Amino acid sequence: VIGASLTSECGTEAQKQDLLPKIADGSLILAFAHSERQARFDLAKVATSAKRTPDGWRLDGQKTAVLDGNAAGQIIVSARNDDGKLYLFLVPRGAAGLTSRDYARLGGGRACNFDLNGVQLPADALLGDGSDALSAIEAAVDRAMAALGAEAVGIMQTLLDQTLEYTKIRKQFGRPLSANQVIRHRLADMA
Repeated sequence: VIGASLTSECGTEAQKQDLLPKIADGSLILAFAHSERQARFDLAKVATSAKRTPDGWRLDGQKTAVLDGNAAGQIIVSARNDDGKLYLFLVPRGAAGLTSRDYARLGGGRACNFDLNGVQLPADALLGDGSDALSAIEAAVDRAMAALGAEAVGIMQTLLDQTLEYTKIRKQFGRPLSANQVIRHRLADMA
């Protein structure tokens, strides 16, 4: 959700035509590396730096809690330039100077932390035209949070439906579990 949103919102026409079909068909997984230890959930606080070089860009910094970063073919990395703008860069997973520490998340899945030490990128690695990306990042994060909320509601509804069905077919002491008042109260609490 985040990678496609940022590509759609910030990318050039050529980047959109190249990346969005690959995201849609599943051949490209994008991770979003934005969170930093000192930011404390403030999307505007980014210390990772982007410096222009004769050949493109150089990125230096650290990113934390990158969801599914270990599975991504490319990582969208946020970095601040000397002009104060927040830019987004497409960084290939195996880029020189990019190291990661992968770990399991408590709720399942994987995340990783990235260190960017002199990661050299070509000029076309900049996602978009160089406009400040903060508003696009805020909108993409809002969409992702709404999607996670919808996923959670769907999971809870499925669990309620399965539990209700089970209490109708599971018998104890000669009658279905759903006939017990305590079970009905618990199902009402679940609903």
